[in-house]
Amino acid sequence: MALKTQVGPLRGEENPFPLFLAGVMFSAWLGGFGPGLLATAAAALLSDLFFFTPGRLLHENSFEENLQVGLFVSEGTAISWGTSALRRSLLELKQADRHKDDFLATLAHELRNHLAPIHYGLAAVHTAISDPATVERVRCVMERQLQQLTRIVDDLLDLSRIRSGKIHLRRERVDVAHVAHDAIQASRPLIEQLRHELRVTLPEQPLYVNGDTARLVQALANLLNNAAKYTHEGGRIDLSVEIADNDVQIHVRDTGVGIPADLLPTIFDRLVQISSMRDRAQGGLGIGLSLVRHITALHGGTVVAHSDGPGHGSDFCIRLPLADEQVTGPIECNS
Repeated sequence: MALKTQVGPLRGEENPFPLFLAGVMFSAWLGGFGPGLLATAAAALLSDLFFFTPGRLLHENSFEENLQVGLFVSEGTAISWGTSALRRSLLELKQADRHKDDFLATLAHELRNHLAPIHYGLAAVHTAISDPATVERVRCVMERQLQQLTRIVDDLLDLSRIRSGKIHLRRERVDVAHVAHDAIQASRPLIEQLRHELRVTLPEQPLYVNGDTARLVQALANLLNNAAKYTHEGGRIDLSVEIADNDVQIHVRDTGVGIPADLLPTIFDRLVQISSMRDRAQGGLGIGLSLVRHITALHGGTVVAHSDGPGHGSDFCIRLPLADEQVTGPIECNS
């Protein structure tokens, strides 16, 4: 008898709603906030049909019964929102964990790719110490691999500093043409190695921006390297600088593999890019575009990507605000 008294409310003899709370939570967990609300509404109607006025739906109830319904709807709404938010957070954490594992695996693979030639080079130098030509050839290979390792570490450190707000820009009034020239020089070895045609279009008169020259060169060089890596050997890369309204636009277009439409919204994300396009790259961690986005944002600009789809190349555009007191003549603009 005492047991019946304790479980009576759960069986609906006094308050039927605890029976339905588990169903509301289960619906919200599986389907989200919407299904949780539907389960709440269905539970309220079923309670009225089977417990308050058996056999009659939406019949006039007492104040206490209506109060119970109102409280249950409020609780069901809160439970639905909380459960769906918790499920969404758990899914995001699992996805982030997968991306982290993927990134670490890519990092390990990339480091091994550069360390292996250095290891074999040391062995070759040891066995061919009396052959100056072989030693020089091996030295060049090892130096090139060491430069790549240094670039990887620098990119990782820069991205970490930018994301934590620990990077400081050394702003000055800089001509964008000079930025383009330095970026081309930094990317030229990879472009020439893959035998790409590089076409450069610069304005007749200087276009100035207030920015950190080294960081702007780094961002543009990353776009050029990205275009080179994702373009089949012997392709074409176009770099153009133009003025649009009160901004400078820097376009990097290529005839490469293109970008799927579903990847465009996340193309500048450091981790999502890795798993989706790793097989198309000629090496690298896929953090270059993320650096471009952060560096551009630090300069008050934006960067966008466009592609007509796989096999149709891509177009990356950096847009930076012009510095005050531009000294420019008539320039034909193409915005």
